Amino acid sequence: MIPDSNILTSLKGMKSTLIVGCASCANTSIAYDKNLPVYKIQADEKTGNKTMMPHAVLTEAERIKLLLETNKIYADIDCNDAWCMTTNDDELRALMGNPGWTDPGFRDRATHYDSILVLGCHDAVRGIKERVEGRVNVIPGMSTVGTQFVSLHLDEGKEFVLLDKGKSTPIRNIRKP
Repeated sequence: MIPDSNILTSLKGMKSTLIVGCASCANTSIAYDKNLPVYKIQADEKTGNKTMMPHAVLTEAERIKLLLETNKIYADIDCNDAWCMTTNDDELRALMGNPGWTDPGFRDRATHYDSILVLGCHDAVRGIKERVEGRVNVIPGMSTVGTQFVSLHLDEGKEFVLLDKGKSTPIRNIRKP
């Protein structure tokens, strides 16, 4: 994570920020770093179908939202797992089925903010910049310092997906800026 003081400096003069989180790699990185569950299991009340909601990145986004609002910057949160990938091919979009790839309304929603704070890797930052086409200031909230291999398991209550630090390997192969 980029330190809070640096984030506040980057957002100086902004009145509103959309905090955009990556539900994949950034989510597991934050879980590893902050000892948070990676995902929360949620069941649909009607169907019983279970889904995994990114817990770590949303927890961090909520913390940053509170920080920004304390500093008089209005903030909202958007989260997806495909910010680093994009396509303009409508047929390919339809085949993918991932909302991050198929959300043509993101740019229009995002332009209602002065800035976007990206909780994701440098490729997520690039993907967001491409989507908004220079209409909004895009600011990184994380630094990419390597890659990771993670081992996940369910907690005893089967409510959260946890990261096993003993079986996970962060590979720090990129220097911090």
